[in-house]
Amino acid sequence: MSSQPNARLREPSSLIEYRGRKPGKLAGTEVTDLAMLKKSIVLCQLCFRKFDHRRHNYMKATRWGWVGGKCDGCAEMNMQNHFYVHDSFENTVYTP
Repeated sequence: MSSQPNARLREPSSLIEYRGRKPGKLAGTEVTDLAMLKKSIVLCQLCFRKFDHRRHNYMKATRWGWVGGKCDGCAEMNMQNHFYVHDSFENTVYTP
């Protein structure tokens, strides 16, 4: 135990950040794992057709149009990705 009372609050952000898919893990398994944890999911133009967002209780966040970043399915960097959030965040995230 450290001598400082708030030492746990000062942990490096690298300990809580998502590190991405582990080598050898299938892309579909990674997206399903994110869906089970109710994390937001970013999928590229090729991968979004493979993800059934209604089956996992997800909705497509259409307010922002396209989002940029790394695809959770194939790990390719792209500026035209689809963004999905879990239905439990419906009142938090505005999607028309």
